[in-house]
Amino acid sequence: MAHGIISTMRERGKTRIIALAFAAGSLVAAFPGAGHANNGFALFHVNANAAGVIRSSMGVQTVVQTGTGAYNVTFNRTITTACTFVASLVGTAPGFTNAFNTTGSTTAVTVRTFNKTGVLTNLGFSLIVTCGP
Repeated sequence: MAHGIISTMRERGKTRIIALAFAAGSLVAAFPGAGHANNGFALFHVNANAAGVIRSSMGVQTVVQTGTGAYNVTFNRTITTACTFVASLVGTAPGFTNAFNTTGSTTAVTVRTFNKTGVLTNLGFSLIVTCGP
């Protein structure tokens, strides 16, 4: 079961959204300027199916399946070492994921999905990327 809190913050005459979401013991925080590079912080996400088709996203240009269980997610900003990735599987199939900077790209993250025995397998996934200033 997921529980969430959404609040707003008034700063310099502008209302900014601050969102905190709690799900399965994890915490996701959206900073002011979420979804774009406002104030140097950004929060992007994508939910894609096993074929790499985007179900929902923010700040994502494309998801391209590059092989079995391998997907390149391209964002609309540079993804640097000041960014953090959190990936998880979507659906009921047991397994795990990993995410890392795509070799040779400054705007993409590679997500790999594995079945429960560690074999690369096409599975739906979610990816959250937070970037600091």
